[in-house]
Amino acid sequence: MKLNDFVNKRRKELSMSVDDLVKKSGIPKGTLSKITAGINSNPTLSTIEALCKALDCSLNDIIGNISSDIFSPTETNIIKKYRTLDEYGKRVINGTLEIEYERCTKDESELIKVQVAARSNKNTKPHSEYITKAENDAEDALLQDPDEDM
Repeated sequence: MKLNDFVNKRRKELSMSVDDLVKKSGIPKGTLSKITAGINSNPTLSTIEALCKALDCSLNDIIGNISSDIFSPTETNIIKKYRTLDEYGKRVINGTLEIEYERCTKDESELIKVQVAARSNKNTKPHSEYITKAENDAEDALLQDPDEDM
């Protein structure tokens, strides 16, 4: 649902005219007309707050009703699931998200192509993956013979 649809629907539920909403919200009639006509779909936060107060609804009511235009169904589902997690679960997801975000936004010149061997306990075939130079250096350090430095 779009913002203008929500405002118009809620206004009608409350049996309010546009003029009533102008008086109750303090929003200029021109601004409110643009919102209700769908011309302005991105009003200021103070305008949204005034609408919430005048329409006797919360910001969550508005965002929840218009989120389908902002987020895909998959994104909306992820948000709902995230909100049910405890603090530990949120830390796990935040950490994973940060790692994946960094991986996906890395400059390709910072990535190194490596061959990954097949694993006997899985049906994994040898394949190539891209990792950062820092990850490659860390893996190389783990694989070095500890007696080699002596």
